[in-house]
Amino acid sequence: MGSRAMDAEGVRNMPRVLIEGRSRPFDKAVMGMAFDLRGSEGLDRASVKYADRPHGVQRCAECTHVLAAAQGVRCSIVEGQVGLNGWCALWTPGD
Repeated sequence: MGSRAMDAEGVRNMPRVLIEGRSRPFDKAVMGMAFDLRGSEGLDRASVKYADRPHGVQRCAECTHVLAAAQGVRCSIVEGQVGLNGWCALWTPGD
């Protein structure tokens, strides 16, 4: 199997892999390039244009990526703590 076929297969199967919790080395490499979703070791603030103030009505408190933790408010994408009134370019409306 050539690398092109492996790339196509890895990308095509990624959603199923993420949902089912299965992975192959290629899938982990692709997921690592997208986002590190552990919060404490996520993307740096500058790369996502994080600001400690809202962007219009958009703010971390209303974002799907915000996580409440005993150590403070964290994000599943941005490294370190974030403010409830903060904002970044990856803001996504919560439920």
